[in-house]
Amino acid sequence: MSEGLVPSRSTLYVGNLDFKLTNNDVAKLFERFGPVGKVTIVKDPTTRKSKGVAFVLMAKIRRVTLKQLLLQ
Repeated sequence: MSEGLVPSRSTLYVGNLDFKLTNNDVAKLFERFGPVGKVTIVKDPTTRKSKGVAFVLMAKIRRVTLKQLLLQ
């Protein structure tokens, strides 16, 4: 991890994801909010299939208003 990253303050929990999404897909979705440090999709330990949730570690979080989000 890069110096300056604080996982407890810069990690987002993301639910209700399509089971077909990859780490790269999720990273691309969040890049518009700032640089993504790491994406971890939670998978079933037996089947290795996605559980539809992920943790996204942001390298730097950019504050975005709802209006800005809707315009993107």
